[in-house]
Amino acid sequence: MTSRAIDDFIFSCDLSFDYGLIDIETYQFRQISLYDLLDVDKNVIGDFIPNYIVEEFYKGQENEGDNEVGNLIDGQIGKREMTKDSKNNLLYLYKTTTKGKHCNWVFHELDADPRPSVPHGHGVEVGHYKLDPYCRFIYNVKNGLDKWVDKEDKKYIKALWNDNEFRYWTLWSIKEFMKSGQVGRNYNWLRIRGIVNPTKLPRKRK
Repeated sequence: MTSRAIDDFIFSCDLSFDYGLIDIETYQFRQISLYDLLDVDKNVIGDFIPNYIVEEFYKGQENEGDNEVGNLIDGQIGKREMTKDSKNNLLYLYKTTTKGKHCNWVFHELDADPRPSVPHGHGVEVGHYKLDPYCRFIYNVKNGLDKWVDKEDKKYIKALWNDNEFRYWTLWSIKEFMKSGQVGRNYNWLRIRGIVNPTKLPRKRK
């Protein structure tokens, strides 16, 4: 498939979604189908989902499940912490204090592996889980990152993005990532954030 054909296909998908001709699930299916046809590094399932599409996941959604998240209100769902690595260097973390569907999540500064997103969460109680907080996707690293195995609770993700501590930490993490020299080999991930402004975060939701 030529680059022109790819651009035309993506444009038609964007246009169809903008005018309400297709819903978000169809939009995502078309983008991922294109992704599967391309000869690219299949590390991030959401490479072709623009930021404003990701935000649609949080609009008008009700809580799923019956766990602690039902009692969440706008405010702090976690906290920033400092720790030291094996070389005694200071590292910054963000760790949730309210459990999600399966576990709490910890987000590491300048993660050695920036997939599936920057930042992404590591399961505290379930260490082989990773969370993409933009799309809610949960991955089991034992099975690779080609396919998500579950989605985090919608209200939980909304509360996460409403937490100023998390927003501050995320913005800082993205800026550090962009200065780290890893951008070149992770161009596809940056595409979903918007190349013009990759530091634009999902909006706060009521």
